[in-house]
Amino acid sequence: MMHDDEEIVLSTKHVKLRVALFIVAFVVAIIAFAKGVLSMGEKKPGFYQVEAAPSDSAPMYSAGMSLTYYFEGDSVDIRRQMDELKVLYSTTLEHAWKLFDANKEYDELANIATINHHPEEWIAIDDKLCHVLQDALARSRKKLGYAVNAGPLYAIYNGILYAEDALENEEMYLQSLAEPRKALEESALDPDAFLSIENGRARLSIDSKVAKAMQDAEIENGVIDLNLLHDAYIVQMLVQVLEEEGWNNGYVHCSSGLTVMLSGYQAGGTMDIVGYAKGMPAKLAEIPMAGGMAVSRFKAFGENGEAGYYVREKPEGTLYRHPYPTIGGQETRTLVSYAINDAMDPVAACFENIVINEKGETESILGDWILQPMGTEDNVVLKTSDSSLIVDAKCKVE
Repeated sequence: MMHDDEEIVLSTKHVKLRVALFIVAFVVAIIAFAKGVLSMGEKKPGFYQVEAAPSDSAPMYSAGMSLTYYFEGDSVDIRRQMDELKVLYSTTLEHAWKLFDANKEYDELANIATINHHPEEWIAIDDKLCHVLQDALARSRKKLGYAVNAGPLYAIYNGILYAEDALENEEMYLQSLAEPRKALEESALDPDAFLSIENGRARLSIDSKVAKAMQDAEIENGVIDLNLLHDAYIVQMLVQVLEEEGWNNGYVHCSSGLTVMLSGYQAGGTMDIVGYAKGMPAKLAEIPMAGGMAVSRFKAFGENGEAGYYVREKPEGTLYRHPYPTIGGQETRTLVSYAINDAMDPVAACFENIVINEKGETESILGDWILQPMGTEDNVVLKTSDSSLIVDAKCKVE
């Protein structure tokens, strides 16, 4: 037993040896720790979500957008590939976001906002924006529920969707804006009167009727706006760049309901077709996924407290309001609609979905696959132009 007045005597023999052994043990411990840390971060072949780099000038450019990619090789090589793809993904996505922004201008380029903020002026634009505006204008001329000059109109629609007590205040809100809304709906049917494109330049023209409607409704949003095709055009540009640079084994997804499988995707899997059953969102069937597929989904119900959706009961039945109305802004009885093509064309798929909701039927103007769950509760019918596309159906398929 050791007393308080006793000293602890340490042996001085082999001090150098003990110091040397301690150093060796310490070094081994550091090496072991380092290996442990590295193994925790070790990358193995598989799918990884590519993170977008932050941006001070466009902090929201990647919101709701994701790229999932299959990387091969050893851990070091995978990390190198991930860093390389992150740069390409981020720069392309941010450029597309800025180019198609309808309300904010940027110093480094002329975008849609530049056109909106300088009416009656010819604005020089780059080839990509020129192509997109020409395509959007051509689709607007079809008068099938889409208009590239409907920015103020969608400001009205979104104004009620995200307002407090939207259901209770909808009628009063829409009545208060009845006249400007009517003027804007009429103007949306004549896109060529507002947007002119020639020789790499674009010009916005605003007549006094539309100017008054915007003033009366206190709308500052730009007239030219890609609206329902906004995400589709961004994804189209992103996919084209990825494919051109040889990155083709993955898929892009938007929270707005758009998914595109790159050409080299071979992992298989399925996408759930979701509708309503017994008053709750439920899986109706599955779609096998393959490289080159573009899928557009518009849904009329929110999930997990998601804002922007509400239901109104009327004599003709249950009607739904959601963020994807056609330019008429009407409520819909369609719970969810899907448009699919195998040409890796997100714009075509999304436009087809707009047409589905505008016509309220499954006619395919593009000859692509159309899926449209209809009905409520247990009376659910899945309509499609290609029944072989549907697997594991839990409802009637026509």
